[in-house]
This record gives sequence, structure tokens and C-alpha cells, in this order.
Amino acid sequence: MKPLLQIKNWNVQTTIESQTRNILDHLSMDVYPGEIIGITGESGSGKSFLATSIMGLLPYLPGIAFQGRIFFNEQDLTWTEDSVYNQIRGKQISLIVQQPLNALNPLLTCGKQLLEAISNDNKQQHLDAENTAKMQAALLHVGFENPESILKAFPHQLSGGELQRLMVAIATINSPMLIIADEATSSLDPLAQKTIV
Repeated sequence: MKPLLQIKNWNVQTTIESQTRNILDHLSMDVYPGEIIGITGESGSGKSFLATSIMGLLPYLPGIAFQGRIFFNEQDLTWTEDSVYNQIRGKQISLIVQQPLNALNPLLTCGKQLLEAISNDNKQQHLDAENTAKMQAALLHVGFENPESILKAFPHQLSGGELQRLMVAIATINSPMLIIADEATSSLDPLAQKTIV
């Protein structure tokens, strides 16, 4: 069986005021289909940096240098253009972020943001019966008892735990091959944590 995700000698450095520091230091790992891998480390150890690296979301800024390779489904993603990555993100690889309120658009309803997640090939999706049913099923799956009202709500109207569950629904609605969960259950009560896991 071939790995779904391969990270080979991945190194991220930052240089600030002539001092170079390793954010990620020559990390290598393979993730196979159906496998669950947990990464532990103290705050600031680079876990979120690794997640955003895999998603191709790290900024290419002066002072940040990358080495190594990241492969997904045997495709080299290391220097992949955004147009190609946009076909993968949310559809084949999804990220559940640590701070959901920062990741959601405050001007769009939760339903609109779920609908955007469903969109294929960046084509605008319409709120038809099929998409509505798919969004409601995703919300029910993560423990919402009132999906109709959640679809109409704005992010600021939800609690921290509800926002976290919404992010899980957005990340899983397309049944991606790989889900990266960056402290995906930190805002949830123990019962909800068990359900999500």
C-alpha cells in the first residue's frame, strides 16, 4: 500500500534580525489510507505550522525558507500553484483549524460557508434541495439538533463549541481523503469530543 501523505525532510526556517531558527527541523513521515496519526508538542513547537504547510497555506515571505518535499497521493505539492491546490483543498485534503472564529467569514451565514465548501472547481453552487439536505446532514452528523437555524446564523451568533462543530462539518462535508485536525476538539465538552473523534 502506498502512503496517502509523504513528508520528506521538511524543514522550515525563519530569519529575523540575522538570527536563523528552525520552525520545523527536517521532519519526515508517511500517512497511509485509514491511518490516524497524532502529533504532540508544546505550544509554539510547530504543529500548526506543519498543518498549514501540508495545506499549502504558508506565506512565501522574506525571511522564511523551505526545504524538503510534501507529496499527497503521489503528487508533489511542494511548489504547487494555488490554482492546482484549490482543486485539492477542502475536497481531497481538509483542515480543521484551532481558532474557528478566525477562519470563518463574519459577513456570511454558516449556510453560505458550508455551501462554499461544497463548491467544485470553484463554480458557484446554488442552494437547491440536494445541497440543503447535504448541509443539514453534515450538521446533524457533528451533533447539531437544529441544522435549519444554524444554516441561517452568522458565526458570531454561535458559541465556541458550536463554531468548532461547524468547522468539523465544513472540513468533512466532501468526504476528503485526508483530514488534518489542529486541536479540533479543544472547545468541546467531553461527550461532544468523543462524538467528533
